Amino acid sequence: MTRKGAGAHIKTFANLLSAQAHARRKDKKGPGRQRPGADAANNYCWSLAGGGFEAGTDYVAAFKEHKRRHGITSDGNGALSMHLLVILSPGWLAETGDPRDWQGNPRVWQLIEEARRWAEDAFGQDSVWAVRYDADEDGAGNVDILCSPVRADGRAKARPKLKISVNKALQELARRHGRQKSYSALQDSWAEYAQRHLDACIVRGEEGSKKQHLTPEEYKAKVAAEQELEAARLKHEEVQRILEAPPPTIPTITPPTFSERLAPDRWIAEQNSRLAEAAGQAAVRMAASDHERHRLAAEMEQARALSATAEKISRERDLARMKADRMADDLKAEKAASARLKSERAEALRKAEALAAEVREILEAPALDLVEEVAQELGLSPAGPFHLADDGRRFVLDAETWEEPAAGASGIGAISLVMQVLRVRFEQAIRWLTERFGLARVQAEIAAVAELNAPAPGSDALRRPEL
Repeated sequence: MTRKGAGAHIKTFANLLSAQAHARRKDKKGPGRQRPGADAANNYCWSLAGGGFEAGTDYVAAFKEHKRRHGITSDGNGALSMHLLVILSPGWLAETGDPRDWQGNPRVWQLIEEARRWAEDAFGQDSVWAVRYDADEDGAGNVDILCSPVRADGRAKARPKLKISVNKALQELARRHGRQKSYSALQDSWAEYAQRHLDACIVRGEEGSKKQHLTPEEYKAKVAAEQELEAARLKHEEVQRILEAPPPTIPTITPPTFSERLAPDRWIAEQNSRLAEAAGQAAVRMAASDHERHRLAAEMEQARALSATAEKISRERDLARMKADRMADDLKAEKAASARLKSERAEALRKAEALAAEVREILEAPALDLVEEVAQELGLSPAGPFHLADDGRRFVLDAETWEEPAAGASGIGAISLVMQVLRVRFEQAIRWLTERFGLARVQAEIAAVAELNAPAPGSDALRRPEL
């Protein structure tokens, strides 16, 4: 139920603008998906910016209002929102009216309301900030929901705050349903909710199905390909009929049998032999009568016509076979191309999942703790309110900041502390931390320090470590 591939999540502000343009049918694909005479202004549209087509599709204003209500000041590094496609069979909706009539069909309106309630039940109260039901396209039964789950930031230990966390919300849902993949958990969650709140007869889609949801453009291309394939099949049947049809009847000449048609050269030779024998007999009679000579000439002309007809049948048969072979090759090439595209798509999905896993590892790695982790690796020993270095220097540490009173130095995070204690440069400190804690932890540390160095509201100054 989250979209797959491009468009699965709204990751950047540019994605947000693209989603808004599509909702208003101002993108390249939107107008092409509309039914003839349909108007997008008649779609159901709602957002935190208001109801109706204009306000309901103002995703930029709605997203900003969502952040304001939750006190979120930064977009962070993760996705801004998830795009949920909450789907129900159009057949169930059609039992009470037109599946696209969200104003007159009670089941359509019930689907829109319950889809929003399900999303907030699954990802948190007030997490949904936009809902849309398209009535201007050929399909029906899909509710588009934009949802930004809000969770506490576990990395900022000193000052916990709220942030949008799509990955964490999906992981929580997967754990609740005992699933390893969040996509399966989404289907489980919506199916169970729909059975309780819409109709007990509703069943979940096929478990483990390999079928891919097609975009409208992909569906139209699939239909066109099937039509071309059907046309090729009909042409192939026509060729077969040509091959199996009997040859035209030759007047005054005994038609060849089926076996003789398969070997026309032998049949022609036999006819020529028979006619040659008749010609020989006629030659004997030519001396006695001019009438016999004229009759022999007519028989010879028929023999020549018969030979030409046989050659024409042979050429037509060979041409028909060539056409049939070419069509078979075209069908084989089409199947090979389809298999290749399927393999390339599977490989692209695999690479995208691998990249997403790497990004999740970086985003979910905790920042380094100066007291419990870094101080021990540096050999700083606790002594009352201080931590002592091997050379006798004293440091005051907490989880995120440090201070060396005697030197009048202070800073934020593990990188600046390593630079101060070991007296090394930034690159050497990064290498030292990576060898001991791994690259993902160090990247998380850099992100946490950057966040702590951000200016407070109303302030233009940046907090910078004093090294």
